[in-house]
Amino acid sequence: MDRGKAICRELKMAGIRYLAWLPDSETHFMHEAIHSDPALKLIQVCREGEALAICAGLHLGGSKSALLVENQGIFDSGNNLKWIIDLKIPLVMLVGYLLYHQMQRTPEGNFRWGRKDYTEPFLDCFDVKHYLVDSDSDAHKVGLACKEAHETRRPVAVLLTSADGFIPGT
Repeated sequence: MDRGKAICRELKMAGIRYLAWLPDSETHFMHEAIHSDPALKLIQVCREGEALAICAGLHLGGSKSALLVENQGIFDSGNNLKWIIDLKIPLVMLVGYLLYHQMQRTPEGNFRWGRKDYTEPFLDCFDVKHYLVDSDSDAHKVGLACKEAHETRRPVAVLLTSADGFIPGT
């Protein structure tokens, strides 16, 4: 099973039926899996903060949802994330980890391209637990995140790397 379908299966097993989604380059591998699964309802947004607000509204209305956005947009959504935490809304955030592999440390301890990524430190500032899904065998972590978000009534992030080797800008 490919990673996109495996992730969708984990979401459905957790009772999630809605995905608030802003298409991005890192998680474009999810597009076909989502579109081909009639059990998942897709809500396209224009900004990542809207995805957080829509998921909060769905939760308050009794529905389970998750969001699928890119890490750069999560940075812009800090105020919305703070409200989600304060209101104790369980939320699974599927976050495309843009350029994760290009930003790995080299054996010398430097960052490739001379840049450091701030995704994990940003989530740590909000005390948001995060899981990395970097291979098809990691898809089960989506289910763990769903369970943890529900039990703790807090957001949990699942950082998704590209499943097809796509490199933005190429």
